[in-house]
Amino acid sequence: MTVTNKEAKKFEKMLEDMKPMTKEEEYRNADVPMPEDEFIKAKEAADNEQDYQGGGAYRAFLNLFYKNKRDEDDKK
Repeated sequence: MTVTNKEAKKFEKMLEDMKPMTKEEEYRNADVPMPEDEFIKAKEAADNEQDYQGGGAYRAFLNLFYKNKRDEDDKK
């Protein structure tokens, strides 16, 4: 089978973009129950990740948008 240079580059990029599976994903894909101690470790690690900040950036953007809108309305 002949592979073009373009196809080879596309395949290499795909390989670079791949990330390794987590232990939880490996067990889920194998259809095997995860051992209890590993499950607890994975759950604690997931809980320790940064929690969702409640859309703070979105609210800040809306505040800027409405402030600008008010300023434009005041100029009219």
